[in-house]
Amino acid sequence: MRCPICGYENREGVVFCERCLASMDIFSQELPSFEEGVFCPFGHWNPPGAKFCSICGAPLEETIEQIPSKYKLFHKGSNKTIPLPDKEEDILRFVIGRKSANSNPDIDLTDFPNSHTVSRLHAALVINKITGEITLEDLESTNGTYVNGKRLQPHKPKTLKNGDKVSFSKKLEFIFLIEDHGEDS
Repeated sequence: MRCPICGYENREGVVFCERCLASMDIFSQELPSFEEGVFCPFGHWNPPGAKFCSICGAPLEETIEQIPSKYKLFHKGSNKTIPLPDKEEDILRFVIGRKSANSNPDIDLTDFPNSHTVSRLHAALVINKITGEITLEDLESTNGTYVNGKRLQPHKPKTLKNGDKVSFSKKLEFIFLIEDHGEDS
């Protein structure tokens, strides 16, 4: 018996969902198959075409076609990780900065401590899947972009390696990580 709220396949005859505890007896309609739905970032199942999670309200558009990313920026101070969305393209480019009325960077650092020192369009991170090269480029930021403590010259890309310390201004530092997903290299 499939739960109409979370999509969990329960044992026959249960009164409450074994996963989310929703009441099972008040629903009489047949639900679409589990494969037809989509999970929100927090694991709630939703019917096809939903724009927001019916349980928590999280937007679903980004989760529908996203490939798990092996590239991440880890912020030690807050213990938060920013996954860099993977796509089917051979070259991925992410602009890093702070969101404002006039700028919408791919990676928004607004919610991190000391983000006021980050320019709106601060740096660009480029992942070339064909060559395997990953570069970071300063976009003429006010307070500079640093790799392992060395300031980058504007518009001169610097190759990144797994574990490099990347700073957007001297006050907001991340560690660039490449996770192995068991793929053959």
